Amino acid sequence: MKERKVRRRLTAQEQECFRRGIEMFYKLSPNCTLKQAYLKTIKKFFSLGYELQDGDYVPILPPSAELPTLRQFYSLYHKEFVDKQSNQFKRKQIKYLIDFENRGINKGG
Repeated sequence: MKERKVRRRLTAQEQECFRRGIEMFYKLSPNCTLKQAYLKTIKKFFSLGYELQDGDYVPILPPSAELPTLRQFYSLYHKEFVDKQSNQFKRKQIKYLIDFENRGINKGG
């Protein structure tokens, strides 16, 4: 039986790192997927340092159990970026419909 990974809530600092990573990697790079943005965010904001391996600097990351998960990254993205845009659109639609109705009422119709 596969053991389920128990994950705590994101800290305020982790949420901010995720927001910055989404803005920096996902929104500015049209070909970057959310998963790629997550991996880049983890490397940039959660590394403990870098070590030289085969001539390249590679980030040293904490154990995966200590890192925020991809699911948490997706969740924050949808909550703070997708839902906000959707809600803004809905509010604009409602305002338009109310204004449209008020114009009809004001014209006597």
